[in-house]
Amino acid sequence: IASMVAESEHGRRELATQKFALDQHAIVSITDTTGTILYANDRFFDISGYAREELIGSNHRIINSRRHPTEFFRDMWQTISLGQVWHGEVCNRARNGSLYWVNATIVPLLNAAGEPERHIAIRTDITDRKRIEAQLSEQLHLVEELIEAIPLPVYLKDSTGRYIRLNRAFELFFHIDRQTILGHTLRDLLPPEDALLHIEKDAELFASKGMQSYEAAVHSRDGIIHDTLYRKAALTRRDGSVSGLLGVIVDITERKHVEEASRLNTM
Repeated sequence: IASMVAESEHGRRELATQKFALDQHAIVSITDTTGTILYANDRFFDISGYAREELIGSNHRIINSRRHPTEFFRDMWQTISLGQVWHGEVCNRARNGSLYWVNATIVPLLNAAGEPERHIAIRTDITDRKRIEAQLSEQLHLVEELIEAIPLPVYLKDSTGRYIRLNRAFELFFHIDRQTILGHTLRDLLPPEDALLHIEKDAELFASKGMQSYEAAVHSRDGIIHDTLYRKAALTRRDGSVSGLLGVIVDITERKHVEEASRLNTM
């Protein structure tokens, strides 16, 4: 009997230690099958701003941010009602109206009949990560708008020479739909002799990891030969490896015609 009591005491201490460790990292709550909160740890009270007496006995909808569609929670409840574990990222609303994001895992606790009778939710705060992601998304959107607004043909290639981004001016210059070129290379855009020149130039740029400027004749799909000035810059990762290149094309056909006319007039 003494050994059983000692073993039981050891089990309780171990369980208490595990609970303590979990509480230091995670936001934990237990609800019944209707969503009524039966238990919440201190981190839940801290992040939500609600007092213990306000949360315990309340429905979990008290922190619903209304940022997710009805289908989001319907799918979640369907999963845990079947006794399956649900994972997802949830936006909640604190007592003061501020929003916070959590990465949640909800585990159904089953009764003797194998049916869910309670749910334990374990969450980690990912608000800072979501804020940074939103900022990056805004910055990328701004860059996209800037590239699109530039009146010169602008393009981005990856390190294999495949086009990954083009602007509207590029489409107009080459008389193409960008969707037919994205993911493809110069060989799908230009005649072989034109493509070979730029492929060699791209290789030189990737090797030097610098910038490049040169003139080239371009046989556009409108049947006109354009005199152009290519300006390129290699794009690198933090470790110094090449991730691709950024290119801008300047049509200097008219300037070349003026220079040629001026040259003939002075002869």
